[in-house]
Amino acid sequence: MIFGSAMWLWLGLGVLIPIFIHLWNKKEKKPRLLGTFRFLPEESRAAASRIELHEIPLLLIRMGIVVLVMLLMAELFWQKESEPVQRISIQEVKDGEQIWKKDESGIVELKISAEKINLHGWWNILQQVEHEYLPEYVTVDGGFTQDRFKGNRPYSSASVTWNRVDSLQHQQKILATWIDADKNAKALSQLKTENGVVTNVTDIEGEEALSAENITLILNSENAESINTGLRYAAEMLSISVEERVIPNIAQVEKGESIVNLVELISENGKRDWAEPNKWTGVSFNISGLDTKQVFAESFIETESGEPFFGLNSTDDFIINGQVEAELVSWVYAGIGNALLLHSLKVGEALYPVMEENQLMVNKSSSAIRSAVQPHSARNWLFGLLLLFWVVERMIAPRRGM
Repeated sequence: MIFGSAMWLWLGLGVLIPIFIHLWNKKEKKPRLLGTFRFLPEESRAAASRIELHEIPLLLIRMGIVVLVMLLMAELFWQKESEPVQRISIQEVKDGEQIWKKDESGIVELKISAEKINLHGWWNILQQVEHEYLPEYVTVDGGFTQDRFKGNRPYSSASVTWNRVDSLQHQQKILATWIDADKNAKALSQLKTENGVVTNVTDIEGEEALSAENITLILNSENAESINTGLRYAAEMLSISVEERVIPNIAQVEKGESIVNLVELISENGKRDWAEPNKWTGVSFNISGLDTKQVFAESFIETESGEPFFGLNSTDDFIINGQVEAELVSWVYAGIGNALLLHSLKVGEALYPVMEENQLMVNKSSSAIRSAVQPHSARNWLFGLLLLFWVVERMIAPRRGM
């Protein structure tokens, strides 16, 4: 047995507490014979005096509960004999449960579903394999996009070889489809190339066009021309039709039966703040009229002090909280319009850049010791025993008056 946090072993002194409680109750509840007890046979009185011996199981159970709590705090590990594996092959498969097998040459093969890899990430899977099998060599066959490497790089004593299997990954993905002003079906698609991921708006036909819906950006004709210029530019970049008419808000997007509003809220005595460069506009800008009481469900642009300037509210409408400098209005609203339209098109997932070979290198552990003895946490066993002891203690204690 080994302990992850041996400093908690001092809690073992707590076993004295149930003993003190037991002795105190024994002293306070010393039986006294009534006068009528003299007519009872001596054997019956002797049996009555021995009834306190039945409290010993309760005492032991309470002492056991203290010991179990101590072992949980000290993070007890069992040492299990297990021979390290020389080579492990991890293979990504599109569907199915995790499959483990060992061939005649002693190589362990792990087949893991793409769904599990997307959920946990390659780093976590590699750490689990390192802990369970202590391999000398690991080969990984699968897709290596950046979204699949979650968390920090693990330390590994094994040599890891990555073999990219492009057939398991999307080379091209359609993110959204719609009908433009000329009644043509359009698609926002991403294509993986040697130079990275390229995003394009393309014409589509056939089955891919069947799911396309009409989408229109409605601009308030009473807006400042600089605002409408920026919003119109965002629509043109996506080949989305634009209309102008008097509406209560700055703009709205109509897609099928759904409507997403773009609303501006300005506080007359609001504070001033700066927004840092962001992925839509690429520039910093000053914001005046910020209302610090606004609560957003999701914020896309925040100021330096963390106040939200642009984002979604609880009713899934876009809110603009404040105003920007006149010379930057068109640029800022072009970015806002792009975010508004992509949200209305329900563009969420996208292709991710592929990890380069130098990015896939794991951190070599200089202190890793290969051993046939592997620690396994006893936490689940201890929790189970603690629950059992507690249930038995609750059943016995009321009967003993303790």
